[in-house]
Amino acid sequence: MRDGVPVSSVDRCLLDYAALVPPILVERAVEDAMRRGRTTEGALRRRLEQSGRGVPGVRRLRTVLDRRPAGRPARSGFEVIVLDIIREFGLPLPIRRPLVVVDNDEFFELDLAYVDEMIDIEPSGDRWHSTARQRAADARRQRILGSHGWTIVDVHWTPAIHHPATVAAEIRAALHSGRIRAGSARVNPPRMRVDG
Repeated sequence: MRDGVPVSSVDRCLLDYAALVPPILVERAVEDAMRRGRTTEGALRRRLEQSGRGVPGVRRLRTVLDRRPAGRPARSGFEVIVLDIIREFGLPLPIRRPLVVVDNDEFFELDLAYVDEMIDIEPSGDRWHSTARQRAADARRQRILGSHGWTIVDVHWTPAIHHPATVAAEIRAALHSGRIRAGSARVNPPRMRVDG
């Protein structure tokens, strides 16, 4: 009850929502609720177990949870869209939002990263990357990460929405190059730490 009105829990609302909309919208809602601290993967899985078979939305919500990559919840709906492109084109799942600590104890939170290959996939939507200050911070972060051997793949809205195959090909090429670099760099890796 809230102010005398019966309400559903966030977990129940997400289950009901999963019965009505496509999986990508369910994923965006789940990630948003987790990022805001309104639920957890464990709480959602308990709700699924309590609901049993035959309840609308159970299978779709379970699929969304099963397909989540390692790491923290997505920061934006655009990040979920880019992750969906990665899945659709059969690329390996990256880690979501790992912290990379460079040698001067400065840290950066990446969006989607292939840590072993040192590739950072950055969905560059207008909300987080449009002001002069945001662009300057992005350029500085990319410069520092690049100096430590990271490859940054910026993904912008129009190519992601209208040309996802091109985005997937760019990520695939970066992965290929990253695997070659990772094989030769294992002898003398850069000094940094990655926290998932």
